[in-house]
Parts: sequence; C-alpha cells; structure tokens
Amino acid sequence: MDEQTAEQLQSVIEDLRLQEANARLVCLVDKNGQLIVASGHVEEHSQKGPPAYRPGRSDKNQTVRWGLVGDRLILWVVFSGPLNPTDFAEFVRKATARLQPFVGADSPFPVLTDEDTHDLLEDWHG
Repeated sequence: MDEQTAEQLQSVIEDLRLQEANARLVCLVDKNGQLIVASGHVEEHSQKGPPAYRPGRSDKNQTVRWGLVGDRLILWVVFSGPLNPTDFAEFVRKATARLQPFVGADSPFPVLTDEDTHDLLEDWHG
C-alpha cells in the first residue's frame, strides 16, 4: 500500500469514528491480522491487531464489534457504552460504502476467506 492510499484510508477511518460512530477506536485489519489504519485510543491495542478487545463484548462502558468490508478488510470497532446490533449493521454499511474504492478489484489487499476470518478470530482470542 502506498503512502497516499494509507493517508486516504486514515482520513476515512477518522471521519467514520468521529462523525458516524463516536467510537473509542476504529481499526482496519487485513487478512493476516495486520493493522492497516486506526483512529481513536490507538495506544490500547497492538500492531498485530485488536486482540485485547473481544468482539460481541458489551457492557455499560463499551461494546466491541467487527464486520467485513467487502471481502478484503476487517473493520474492528470499540464503542463507548452499549450498542444496538442494528446500529452497528448500519455503521458497517456506511463504512463499506466509504471504503469501497479500497476494496474493489484493484485493491492492494488480498481477499479474505471464511477460513482466514475464523483463524484470525481464534488467534486473537488465544
């Protein structure tokens, strides 16, 4: 991925975090679990991905969710406080629309298979 693409992705993720979600953390992760870009409380996760946050976890302080962007990236989001699953589905829909130029046929990111996704979640949960 070139510097211009990285800057564009960073800008989109920051906009999504602040304008669409008011989230604590928004990350994009590739099929190898490598962090592509992040916005928010970045110091709270590792460069290997967001394993400290378990998806589906929800309590009064935060909700952690993940979704696929196209078939190439994982969107990992930590929201402040509880979140309705329907609201997250809408967030993923908006994120996918904004990120579509980066996950199309000319994408620099390899395709994620179901097995890739399963393996990443297993790795992150130990």
